[in-house]
Amino acid sequence: MKRLSTILMPAALAALLTGCSLKTADESSHPLFKLAVKAQKANEIQQAVKYFNRYLAIKPDSSRTHLLLASLYDENLDQPLHAVYHYERFLEYAPTSPEAPNVKKWLEAARRKYYYRTRLNYNDPEDVSALQNELYTTQRKLEKLTSLRERLVKYARELETKEKTFLAESAQLKAAHRKTLAELEQARSRIRELSAPKPEVKKTQPETEKAAQTPAPKAEKAAPGELPKPEVKKTQPENQPEAQPVDSLKTGGLPEAAVKPGAKSDTVSPSPQTPAAAPPFIPKKTENAVPKPETAGVRSYTVQKGDSLSSISRKFYGSARYYQTIFDANREILPAERALRPGQVLKIPPL
Repeated sequence: MKRLSTILMPAALAALLTGCSLKTADESSHPLFKLAVKAQKANEIQQAVKYFNRYLAIKPDSSRTHLLLASLYDENLDQPLHAVYHYERFLEYAPTSPEAPNVKKWLEAARRKYYYRTRLNYNDPEDVSALQNELYTTQRKLEKLTSLRERLVKYARELETKEKTFLAESAQLKAAHRKTLAELEQARSRIRELSAPKPEVKKTQPETEKAAQTPAPKAEKAAPGELPKPEVKKTQPENQPEAQPVDSLKTGGLPEAAVKPGAKSDTVSPSPQTPAAAPPFIPKKTENAVPKPETAGVRSYTVQKGDSLSSISRKFYGSARYYQTIFDANREILPAERALRPGQVLKIPPL
């Protein structure tokens, strides 16, 4: 026993002396602190916690050790209650440290985590019901937001499709509009061409002289004591419009060249060899008047602006190739085929 006591006494004394001397020394120079830091860097969390606790048993007021232990319990071991204890010891031993404001925030977060975990472990009916209601409300909101997002995506796709369709239809309408404008301009040009007055054709000198040299028809002499024979006025069929008087009737059947200037249209200068005859008696038109054979079925037409023999032939006969027939029937007032004038009255013979 004496021998054993003599061996242990120096060791215990050395340990006591060593412990007393290191209480005032820096943590970084202590072997336990060095081992704890080395284990923490090697991600050996349990060994680091073990060495830090052993060092706190030697120096319980080491604020640095308390902060490192609190961080290991809070972040690595997920033990918020131990973290709260060491955070509080750090603030107790180092209240004026520059890290004190951050440590207070970490302490509050650790307390909240321990509080909610304790509530779930005890299964408080009110808390569980409130959490379930909150969870249900959150899920409903999430579903509504998801549905709204899907509708917005669908609506955006529909708008994109409608935009493409609208652009295509707009291009078609523009093309149709340009085509319509071109056709309208062509129609206007055609109307201007048709409504433009045709150039007048002057009578040639030979035809004029020929008309002037045509002898006037001799008037039949009336027997003494007898009235002159009445002239039979041509009648139109009942189903045809009445022919308008032509210029030849104004001169009493004579051409315009035979009428003296200044004389009335219904007076003819008498011949010096024959005595002046009395004015002819023109009977009134009666329904029983029989038309002459050559005028049966003859119609009349008043020339309008823009008319031609071809257009008149097409109007009455359905074809433009009968223009020569109309021209031959009206040679007394038409010296040429293009000598039509608005207001002239043409005879339209039957085919």
